[in-house]
Amino acid sequence: MAAGDVDIAWVDPGSHIFYVADRLTHGIDMIDTTNNTFLGTIGGFVGAKAGPGRGPSGVMVIADRNELWAGDGDSTVKVVDLTTRSVVATISTGGTNRANDVAYDPADGVVIVGNDLDKVPFETFISVTTRTVVGKMMFTNYTGLQQSVWNPVDGLIYISIPGTPTNPGGEVDVINPKSMKIVQVYPLPNNYDPNGMALGPNQQLLLVQSPEGLKANGRAETIVMNATNGKIVATIPQVGGGDQVWYNPGDNRFYIGADQMTADGSSSAPEVCVVGVVDAATDLWIENIPTGCASSLAADPSNNHLFVPEKGIGVSVYADLASLNAQVNSISSQLSTLDALRDQMSTLTTVAYVAAALAVISLAVALVSARKPKRT
Repeated sequence: MAAGDVDIAWVDPGSHIFYVADRLTHGIDMIDTTNNTFLGTIGGFVGAKAGPGRGPSGVMVIADRNELWAGDGDSTVKVVDLTTRSVVATISTGGTNRANDVAYDPADGVVIVGNDLDKVPFETFISVTTRTVVGKMMFTNYTGLQQSVWNPVDGLIYISIPGTPTNPGGEVDVINPKSMKIVQVYPLPNNYDPNGMALGPNQQLLLVQSPEGLKANGRAETIVMNATNGKIVATIPQVGGGDQVWYNPGDNRFYIGADQMTADGSSSAPEVCVVGVVDAATDLWIENIPTGCASSLAADPSNNHLFVPEKGIGVSVYADLASLNAQVNSISSQLSTLDALRDQMSTLTTVAYVAAALAVISLAVALVSARKPKRT
């Protein structure tokens, strides 16, 4: 595949498959994350077209149901059976534009999907068992809705909000999925305008600044927020202007698809495409990896391979040098063990040959003795 008009990506660690919303193929592309081979495309989506309403957009695997749920450009959510790799249900959210980012609340059995481009943005709650809409939340005067995430610790859903009249720089809205009401609002700094967001291992939310936020703010920023109280615990100036954020538990890192970062982090500098890497243990920036312009990405925690759809190139696979060194050391250790076993087998083989020779000699002596005439 030659990645062009793609959106959200996802890795299912159970099946080791990478999925990405690909509007040029009108579907969801699949890659085996163990051997990096293309598996095909799940069709049945709107695809690329002029203006708004392109799809698919948000993508997510619900492993315990063996299903993939994806928002599409015609204000529907498509449900894919991952055994047959075909669309088995289409659920309308009742909007006029795309159904975008999706999140799953397994405790309540609901998927929440945002219509971010409708005149009044809204979130739709859908039962995964009945595949019916069970409720909606309207976000009047909001400038949009971005990445959402379910928090297993408190059972709440967190949504990245680009801007509101009260908080023009954006906010994080905390939603109770049972009551479908906002229970907390965490304001963000002026001109921040967040895009992607991911939940880390220490109840921290990493929010990347949008390209519009970088321009309005005059500089790049990524923020780490305490999910329990909304306090900003870290500001990372080395990366911004991004879209999707992915947390990988395999190497305990956040990855940021920053396709509109700038060369020195200022809004006046030329744009560059990078993947930002942040240590989830310390909330410190590690590095920016130059890429062929990718806004989405996802990693397989079993091998820590990062899959990045790059425009005009395809899906590039990145492996951390430390991880590769660890694999090399592991292989070297296994080879040393095999060498030792081979030496042992060689010694045992020599001993066996000697023992067999002695047995043959003993047998020959016995036969000679047996054939000697008896003397009386």
